Amino acid sequence: YNHPRPLFHADPDCIQLDELDSISFGAGLGNDIWKPDLEFKESVGVDTVARDGFWIAPSGRVWWARKMFLTLSCRMSFANMPYDTQHCPITLTGYQHTGSEIELKIPYDVKGSPHSAVTAPTYFHGPIHAACQTAGSLEWMMTDITGDVSSSKSGGDSAASSSSINYDIRLTRSPDFVMSNAVFPTILVVFVAWTSFFIERGAVPARVAVVLIAYLTVSGITSTVSATLPRSPEPAWVITMLWMSRIFVFLAIFEYAIANYLKRAESRITKAIPAAREALRKRDDVESNETPTTHATPDQLMIKEVSKLVTK
Repeated sequence: YNHPRPLFHADPDCIQLDELDSISFGAGLGNDIWKPDLEFKESVGVDTVARDGFWIAPSGRVWWARKMFLTLSCRMSFANMPYDTQHCPITLTGYQHTGSEIELKIPYDVKGSPHSAVTAPTYFHGPIHAACQTAGSLEWMMTDITGDVSSSKSGGDSAASSSSINYDIRLTRSPDFVMSNAVFPTILVVFVAWTSFFIERGAVPARVAVVLIAYLTVSGITSTVSATLPRSPEPAWVITMLWMSRIFVFLAIFEYAIANYLKRAESRITKAIPAAREALRKRDDVESNETPTTHATPDQLMIKEVSKLVTK
């Protein structure tokens, strides 16, 4: 409560007040004050408190702050990987206390939604500077964080009311690693596989080796990238691109199989042409004194005769 006179005064022999007229206490005395029972709904692990402390002002107001490490769940979509941006909601609410007992507010440095009219409280050392706004890793960068306050009631009962803060954290992936180590090498491998089109059809070991090594290389890259993703039925851009590359390399193998088959067929036809000509010559000698029974052209007769000799 607010008292017209300070509850305590500075005593050089007892305690020291800082320039903001407050007493700070360490983590060892944190259990001696009342603290709201708060929870993060998306928490999936044990919350670890790294720092804990509180301040008491002359007015009697108590400020309690703690630094925590949380393990939170976030549903992600990898449809645009590696150019994907993830939105992770975080809900902070009271577990045991109702909305009539605690009031949650958003710090200064967290942007409120356009429809939110939240008055941020005053902090001893100014607004809290959320380090998470510039945090990230080699692959992910936290590009934005927004929040708003919401309250709800159930059945008109004040005991069932609740107040919560809803944060939305935006994570953006850096595509450089995936592009330089998966996408671009795969494109080069596909070009290498298609160079087999310029190799002589008779050079079987060379053509088979080039295409087979390219296919195994693309398959290895696809397996490596797939291992980094969850087993979701949702298609991902990078996986679709890698699979299309495997199809392109497979078409190079299929093209060589067709070309080799046609070459063998051509060889059989070439060998059958002399025999077909001889058979037609003998038929002409037999039918020279008879009335022709067909009006087929010489080319048609040759094709028909060759078809009899080449059974495949």
